[in-house]
Amino acid sequence: YDFWLPSFNLKLGVTEDLIFRFAVSKVLTRPDNANIRNFLNIGLEGSELTATAGNPFLRPATAWQFDLTAEWYFDTVGSLTFNAFYK
Repeated sequence: YDFWLPSFNLKLGVTEDLIFRFAVSKVLTRPDNANIRNFLNIGLEGSELTATAGNPFLRPATAWQFDLTAEWYFDTVGSLTFNAFYK
């Protein structure tokens, strides 16, 4: 399979001591290997027939994530940072 995973990062220096950062990206996670194995288990539990199978055709899950950060450098060795994100 092929996926296009774009990302965009922006850094804005409002003043010398105040910086805003913004990022947006599309991310991907593959299914667990246990779920995509090609297998079939058939069992009997009491009088009930059960079956479980893997699906080798499962596709990765994709999602968009967003980050917004404000950084205030109040001294040469000190900063105060606030970050909000949606993942």
